[in-house]
Amino acid sequence: GVPRIFQVMVENILHDLEEGQKLFSCTVSSRLTEGDIAAHLKGFLEDYPAVELGSYPYFKDGKFGVSLVLRSYQEDAVASAAQALEALLQDLYTKKQQQA
Repeated sequence: GVPRIFQVMVENILHDLEEGQKLFSCTVSSRLTEGDIAAHLKGFLEDYPAVELGSYPYFKDGKFGVSLVLRSYQEDAVASAAQALEALLQDLYTKKQQQA
């Protein structure tokens, strides 16, 4: 079937592909929405210039949320940014709960 055909095709081109620099990533998910965190992300990213951020909203179990994907060629930069992002999101979530 199709998966087997694809596997054969990939095996035929693997030897021609060059290995590039390793890209590290980490996903941090939250039940906050993009609107809840957007204003805080600019300052956050300024503190981590080697890190790129992707934002992927979702709707699951009747609730909105967002998965934030951090990427960098520097593993330690991703780890530091992920830790800081988790702390930021926890702080924002706590403040939102207190306002509710």
